[in-house]
Amino acid sequence: SCPTGYFADPTTYKCVISCPINPVRYYADSSTKKCTTACPSNRFADNEKGACVTQCSMAPLTYADSSSGKCVFSCPVSSGTFADPTTQKCVA
Repeated sequence: SCPTGYFADPTTYKCVISCPINPVRYYADSSTKKCTTACPSNRFADNEKGACVTQCSMAPLTYADSSSGKCVFSCPVSSGTFADPTTQKCVA
């Protein structure tokens, strides 16, 4: 596996510090040390950090959306969720 601080990039087959963003967005998953397009459960894809996180970015403020597995600017109305500023999560 890749050394600490590096992630296995499936597009180049190299160990990288930052995962690729074009043409497909990958996120660094510290639990597997791989670049992934979908984060594991209880982790959220954060575009600001380019990583799978348990706590979404505060600048800009984003919310953890369980339905998409991503950090979002606004919670999806279709899921009937609301942005909770105290937990930074989309809640019912």
